[in-house]
Amino acid sequence: IARYFLLAWTCFALGASFYLLNVFGVIAVSQFSNHSLQAGSALEVILLSLALAHRIKTERQQKLLALEQQHRAERQVREMRLRALESSMHDRSTGMPNDSLLLSRMRELAENNDSKNRPFYLVMVGFPQLKEVAATLGRSLYLDFFRKIVEDFDRGARGDTGSLCIEAGKDHHVAVTDMGNVALLYD
Repeated sequence: IARYFLLAWTCFALGASFYLLNVFGVIAVSQFSNHSLQAGSALEVILLSLALAHRIKTERQQKLLALEQQHRAERQVREMRLRALESSMHDRSTGMPNDSLLLSRMRELAENNDSKNRPFYLVMVGFPQLKEVAATLGRSLYLDFFRKIVEDFDRGARGDTGSLCIEAGKDHHVAVTDMGNVALLYD
């Protein structure tokens, strides 16, 4: 922007100088020398307008960039919140619904059952022997083994007509309430 201002003032100064040199008789009278002040002023106005347009364009680009960054940051915050909510509702090691999601589903069923009078049942299955597997063979083998058991239970529950879905979006019928314990809902 500074170059526009410098050039504008230079055009004005040159125009005024030629005009004054013409007035004091230093240069010969001509069409150019008689109108040099107006020409210098006109060039100054044009260059100052270009400087203003350049500044407006630059500020607009900066605002658009800031808005894009703000939208990107808001999208990242939204995604982080969704991931946090997802992880708070699922068991970390198996990816299956946890007791929070199970309780939420049970509340939903209880509210819906008030009008239908259809009971549902909570079935808890524990595997206390798995803790011995963890103690003797290590945690990673224990997690792999428990993950396979939970997947098998979920697959079997999906095939059972009396089993209720705990997480509809992923069609999970089993919830992990604690390591070594799973829960199912039946109607």
